[in-house]
Amino acid sequence: MKPHLTILVVGLLLAATVITNLKTGLAEDYQLPEESEFTEIVDIHVNCTTANVLVVCGVISNNTELVRFPAEITMNTTELLNATEVRVGVSKVGSFLWIVFNNTEVAGAEKYADAMVKTNFDPVFGLGLTYSSTSVEDTYVNVTFTGSAVSNLTEYTEWLMMECLASDLGGFSLTFVPITYEASACTLIGAQKESGGFDWTYGMGVMYSTTIPDGSDEHTVDVLDLLDVVSLAPSPYAAVSYGITSIYVSTVMTIIYSNTTVNFVDCEPEQAQPPTRLRGWYISPPTSPTQLQATFMFANDPSPVTALSLTFSGVIIPEFTMPMLMTFLTFATAFAVALRKRFSIK
Repeated sequence: MKPHLTILVVGLLLAATVITNLKTGLAEDYQLPEESEFTEIVDIHVNCTTANVLVVCGVISNNTELVRFPAEITMNTTELLNATEVRVGVSKVGSFLWIVFNNTEVAGAEKYADAMVKTNFDPVFGLGLTYSSTSVEDTYVNVTFTGSAVSNLTEYTEWLMMECLASDLGGFSLTFVPITYEASACTLIGAQKESGGFDWTYGMGVMYSTTIPDGSDEHTVDVLDLLDVVSLAPSPYAAVSYGITSIYVSTVMTIIYSNTTVNFVDCEPEQAQPPTRLRGWYISPPTSPTQLQATFMFANDPSPVTALSLTFSGVIIPEFTMPMLMTFLTFATAFAVALRKRFSIK
């Protein structure tokens, strides 16, 4: 893990648990194709010990025709040659930008980051970014800037989508605007690459935190309700040739974790039954009685789902609520981890 803000210590611990490689959530009898250049993800994480639900939806691609930074920003510039990450996050409580450099002295990293913020990032994003801190881990230097809150997150996100996403991307990106109406919503865009080149992979996501009713009976995670949409379908760009058919690398992962036993009860649509029915829920073999992981795959059927839910049994007893700022920063780290793992960026 590359260095991040000191305030992210708790967030990093959560991110290590809640965001995993997309493929690890699938049953052993079905795996994603490897050659996709575009992926869209929904990750929903239910913490039974806090009654907290994290909802993450994002798109990731190494094809700049699909996902990119705004055209006014020059990403293939000398100042970013040894950069490995650029991350921008905006919310109703604040904004930030961090740039991670590899094999660069601290003074050099701060100089390059400051130049990029003044000449590229801040003129485009308009967040009033100012230097906040520098941290070092191994050979990586993280230079962080903070900025103003975005009062109209919906409007700002719509602008980012026009600048950063293909106009016909569709799919999971259609949840971005509805989610921004949530009180704790935040929007992030990011880019990652290896040091010494400019082969960027880009991502954009919208995320928020909410709660689930406590109790010791059955609980249902209604995915569409959490995404604030009435249906969900994959982007046409998520289709990947897989033998004689096409597989859509569009996944909805739900993770339930607790300090007591949780059990799978039911799901809608029904579970997949490979090889005759690839579309459906895949319930991962339990690695611990206190965790349940399930992934819905569109697989070879891109038709919209109008009901998408997972029901489990377990005890939900809230113990604390994560502050909104901490949740916001946790999301930023989680999205970075998801992007890095999906495209094997070191």
